[in-house]
Amino acid sequence: MFSIILCLTFWGQFKKSWSDFLGDLPDNWEYIPESDNGDGRLLGGYFYYTRVLKKGEATPCLIEGIETDFGSGTNTDNITDFDMIVYSESVQTTETDESGKEYPDSEWRDAWKSFLEPAG
Repeated sequence: MFSIILCLTFWGQFKKSWSDFLGDLPDNWEYIPESDNGDGRLLGGYFYYTRVLKKGEATPCLIEGIETDFGSGTNTDNITDFDMIVYSESVQTTETDESGKEYPDSEWRDAWKSFLEPAG
């Protein structure tokens, strides 16, 4: 199955900008922007682990930490609580219809499209 499981811990020492983070993703992770002309409409805005996992296997961590920066001189009394939402989902790589189609690593996008696109 393909998975987008995120492992989160917090750090205060290492910082990366969004563009640096996207340019240095761990092996077998891919981000599809919503602006992607090919798959952005259906798959955009999410990170994908691009390898098939064996039963019981987990993805390597995508995110090692999250840090918020409210800027110097910010009055911390005015900062309110906020939620950080982490969403994960996976797809089976073996179709359950009569064809029994299996998706190898190279076809991870097709596996997600098959799951997300309405039948018909």
